[in-house]
Amino acid sequence: MKKTYNTLVVDGLSRVRKSEAILQESDLEKLPDVVAKYIRFTGAVGRPLTSHFFVKTNGKIRGNPQDPWMELISEQYNFMDRYERFFYIKAIKSGIPAFGLHSYKDGEATMKIKLLGLFTLVNAKGPEMNQSETVTLLNDMCLLAPGTLINPDIQWEIIDNLSVIARFNGPSRVSAKLLFHEDGRLIDFMSEERYESVGGKSFRLLPWRTPVSEYGIFDGMRLPKKAEAIYKRPEGDFSYIKLTVDEIINNPLL
Repeated sequence: MKKTYNTLVVDGLSRVRKSEAILQESDLEKLPDVVAKYIRFTGAVGRPLTSHFFVKTNGKIRGNPQDPWMELISEQYNFMDRYERFFYIKAIKSGIPAFGLHSYKDGEATMKIKLLGLFTLVNAKGPEMNQSETVTLLNDMCLLAPGTLINPDIQWEIIDNLSVIARFNGPSRVSAKLLFHEDGRLIDFMSEERYESVGGKSFRLLPWRTPVSEYGIFDGMRLPKKAEAIYKRPEGDFSYIKLTVDEIINNPLL
């Protein structure tokens, strides 16, 4: 899977060209005030527009509340010209390494997980995966590359002075509610349109959110450093992954 991931990434990096355009204050004029304030808070104004980005994280993951946490490391590339996302993960399960690859290309998402890189544990795809990965892509844009929120494929609805709805006309049409702090920080992202995978064999539509607990400086911008992902199950909230960002690179070169 790492070979597949590397091939996808090299293909993307060979295709894209670093943008010479700079994100201007005038680019924020059509955005809700609270979204524009957030982009200013991150320091994205005056920096190159994002064509693609790289993220490296560490953290922990589990499948159910009663399961032990598994340590993980991950890396990903997002390419905005074609709405591609490639996410590679290594986790330790009972002392044995498991490897995973989320691939989102041409509007189709797949998730593969293998024990020792040999034995397939999960091989999921289908319309539920496609929609869910579009929600994740929008989440990445909001948290990891806020300059991309000027994208005309996002339509905004103002709820109040600290919250908005983002409707993203991406490969799948999805929406999310964004909640901000008074100082400009994005503190939560909530969507009703993401499916939880049950062993990669079935899916259930559940409310999903990614509260942010800490910010840091990455590539000269103030961006989320610590966050988690939570499904609102009928029996209660379930936090299944907690991530700490180690590195974000805007428009990396091959």
